[in-house]
Amino acid sequence: MDHTTKQTLLAPETTGLSIQTDRFKTSLITISFVLPLDLDGTAAASLLARLLEHTTALYNTPVALQRKLLSLYGARFFTAVNKAADLQLLSATISVINDRYALHGEPLLAEAAAFLCDALFAPNLTDGDFSPEEVALCRRLLVESIEGLLNDKRRYAIARMYGAMCPEEPFGIPIGGTVEAVEKLTGQDAVACWRQMLQNAPAIVSVVGGADPQPVYDAVLARFSQFGRTPKPLSPRFVYRAPAGVKEVSETMALTQGKLVLGFRSTVSSLEQNNLAMHVFCDMFGGSPYSRLFTVVREQRSLCYYCAARLQSTKGFVCVDCGIENRNIEPAKEEILAQLAALQRGEFDESLLSASLLSLTDSARSVADSQLSLLAWYISRLFDAAQPSPEEWMAELRGVTAEAVVEAANALTLDTVFALKANEEQPAEKEGSPA
Repeated sequence: MDHTTKQTLLAPETTGLSIQTDRFKTSLITISFVLPLDLDGTAAASLLARLLEHTTALYNTPVALQRKLLSLYGARFFTAVNKAADLQLLSATISVINDRYALHGEPLLAEAAAFLCDALFAPNLTDGDFSPEEVALCRRLLVESIEGLLNDKRRYAIARMYGAMCPEEPFGIPIGGTVEAVEKLTGQDAVACWRQMLQNAPAIVSVVGGADPQPVYDAVLARFSQFGRTPKPLSPRFVYRAPAGVKEVSETMALTQGKLVLGFRSTVSSLEQNNLAMHVFCDMFGGSPYSRLFTVVREQRSLCYYCAARLQSTKGFVCVDCGIENRNIEPAKEEILAQLAALQRGEFDESLLSASLLSLTDSARSVADSQLSLLAWYISRLFDAAQPSPEEWMAELRGVTAEAVVEAANALTLDTVFALKANEEQPAEKEGSPA
């Protein structure tokens, strides 16, 4: 193992996560907040994230902020909002070179931590509000990002499927919200979200690299003390909702390559149990070039341009999506379900299982090649029943049997089918290519 991890309870509902490794010449500091996921909340959080990234009270123009980052030898600073099951994470991250590489002995980690704290705890407010100009700019950029989803028909179709699959679950809400939700936001909405986040949201302070994390923890805790923090526990829960029947949803657009997306629910979630076998099943089903969906649905039967399966581990969802022509929608759906049924009956040979175990092992091994990948691995597993390192995960992976894969396959039930059909009377330029 080329890294070690340690979790520390810094304060109530405030976790320190140290990932110690000497592989990198940089240190990565991230402060993440766990927030509820609802339509207005995700719109406000996404607007807030953009405002926090744009300027700070100390660096009150984008130019001043960028100059400060350049003075830290080109440090990178960014914010993000992501789903964590039925919750969302708002994160702010800075990456800076290690102190020993500073030309004049500057304490770069301490300065980077101070900058990150300034960005989160001292935003650019005037009389308790963000400037109307900055709000308008960041709101417009967020609206453009939401509208831009239409330009990526694959992501759009998957998002539409999850929206139809989870109409009463937070997971069905798109991160960023809707254009309508964003356009009605004010600076005060962002300020309210910011205060609620600092006062009430569970927090994770992460340091990835070879530096001692304690000074970073101390700097963050000192700033937290200014906000009368009373965080409330907030952890994702898994609730299995058995489909009452298969929901069929379709939409037509002016394009020539349609999309077909199938959403499956399973009784297995990483929040409650180790679901390694489900990872292996999903890879064998449609996660690789040797998978059944690729070799049969795409290659042998030529029913689609691509066909892949992906696992939403915390929710226990498997999503299958295809690029497809209208005439092949029904045949492709039938063949996808036929390949699932074959795996559920155990109709696969040992070579498919072996290839999957090898591929997943290689993927887990590559996690340590990137600080962001390492951080994402451990952050995502903070909520899971099992919290293995990549090395422990690989060791457990070798014990997954064909019988366990069959059991995982049989935990799936089809919930929703979404078809984005091409308007054949108004064809658009064909997007993408066979994958």
